[in-house]
Amino acid sequence: MQRRPSIPFAVAVTALVLLLAVGMAAWRYQPLRQVGEVTTGPDALAATVPEFEEAGATILNYVDGDYVTYAVTLRNSGPVGVRVTGLPLPDAGERRLLQPVAVGLSTGGSDDAAGVEPLTPFRLGAGEQRTVVVQARFDHCEYYTERAIDVIDSQTVQFRVAGIPRTATLQLVRPLLVRSPTIQGCDARTLDRSEHRRTDP
Repeated sequence: MQRRPSIPFAVAVTALVLLLAVGMAAWRYQPLRQVGEVTTGPDALAATVPEFEEAGATILNYVDGDYVTYAVTLRNSGPVGVRVTGLPLPDAGERRLLQPVAVGLSTGGSDDAAGVEPLTPFRLGAGEQRTVVVQARFDHCEYYTERAIDVIDSQTVQFRVAGIPRTATLQLVRPLLVRSPTIQGCDARTLDRSEHRRTDP
C-alpha cells in the first residue's frame, strides 16, 4: 500500500515551487523605461531635429577633447519597486565619438544635466522616476571618416528586484547623434583614409 506524503512535506514542496516561480518572475521582470527628452547640459552645443527619422534626434557638435553632460530619466513603470545599482559605461575600446566616462545623479533631483553628484544605488517605487547624468568626452575622431555619424540610442542599467540582480538595455526615446568632424576639427586625423578604421589596435 503506497503511503501518502505527509502534510509538512507537501507544504514544503508547494513553498519550493512558489519560491522558484517568484524567482523566475523576478528574473524576467523588467519595468524600467527611459522617459521624456534626453537633455544636455549647458556645456553642450546641441540642436534637436524632430524630423530625423521617426522620433527625431538631438545632434551634438563635436569639439575634440571637450566634455559634455546629458541627462536620462529612468521610470519604474511596474507595480513592484526596484533598486537601481549602476549604469555601466561602454568599453573605451569601442572608440566612440562621444565616449561616456562617468555617471551620477542630477543635483537636487532636478531633471536636467546642469549638476551632478556621485551615483549611489537608489530605489524606484512603482511609478517613480529619477534622472541620471552621463558625462562624456568627444574623442577618437581619427578612427572615423568625415561625415560618419555615431549614434547613442540606448542606455544599460543594472538593478535589483526581489534581491535578484538584473541588467536591462533601455532604448532612448530620442537618440543622440554626433557627426565626425572635418580634418580641421581633428588634429589626430591624417589624409590617408585607410587609417580611419575603428578596429585598429
